[in-house]
Amino acid sequence: MCKNVQRGYAPGDQAEFGGDAVPKLRRAAQNLYYLLNQGYPIKGASVFVGNHYLLSERQRLALVRAVSSQERRWPCPIPCC
Repeated sequence: MCKNVQRGYAPGDQAEFGGDAVPKLRRAAQNLYYLLNQGYPIKGASVFVGNHYLLSERQRLALVRAVSSQERRWPCPIPCC
């Protein structure tokens, strides 16, 4: 009797992270990455980008957790990263 559990899943996630939201999130991530590399603090930059793209709190949190500046990235052995 194994139950399928989706940790952290919310009913609105398909609308916020799938389909039409993906290109908007990708552009927002690129802008956040640029601002972080210019020396802006993550908090202010994420608020600015989130307001510009009208992102929900869950989308903003996902961006903050997914994007970092070039100097804070792990050395990645994969050339595409």
